[in-house]
Amino acid sequence: MIREINLYAKNSKGKIIHPLEKLILIAIALVFNGYTKNINFLILNIILFSFLSYRLRNPIKIVFKFMCIAILFFVMSSITLIFTYSIHEISIIFLRVLSGSIIISYLSLTTPLDDIIYVFYKIPIFKDLSDIAKSMERFLILIEDDFQITYKAIKSRGGFNGFKRGISDFGTMCGVVLKNLFHKWRDIDLGLNNRCYTGNISYIGIDFNLSKIRIGLIAIYFILSIIVISI
Repeated sequence: MIREINLYAKNSKGKIIHPLEKLILIAIALVFNGYTKNINFLILNIILFSFLSYRLRNPIKIVFKFMCIAILFFVMSSITLIFTYSIHEISIIFLRVLSGSIIISYLSLTTPLDDIIYVFYKIPIFKDLSDIAKSMERFLILIEDDFQITYKAIKSRGGFNGFKRGISDFGTMCGVVLKNLFHKWRDIDLGLNNRCYTGNISYIGIDFNLSKIRIGLIAIYFILSIIVISI
């Protein structure tokens, strides 16, 4: 899914927007989303980012996946909340989860990770962090690919047939992936040494331009959010 999301982001209409503009917008939205108890604001946030996703033609099936994962997590964690929270408070938490998933999906599907890393790489104090983030991206994609291959291999041999069998097979799959990971890490380390890797990663990025209009719209969103929350 990581590779799929990154490919969608690289072909998104929102790719031309400066990553910092989107990061600022998302940061403001998530902060207000996490602290407010105003249901009207949460609903408006859901509508706004749903509209932005629709405007930029983000794939609905991926947005829906984000929402399903968030809702599943909410359902699993809200079982104990039923006995301690009121219906109103649980509704607020649900709207926060739903809004947060749409906000995160908007950023993920419109901003390639390479663009974010490239922007921060140009800031001297973030160069090392950018290299770590880039390496982690490759590492996660490697793990995801290994998971998919191992899952298909176990499934084709009659695995994951039933609840108890599924738990046992999942544990086996994790063990196989972890074992393969250690073997692959030795190969990666050997490959890097053979190529005289010095610890620096080369980046090819786009020089984005900040838009005064978009920054103004973000400022308006910030002000309106404060007004709606304070009502």
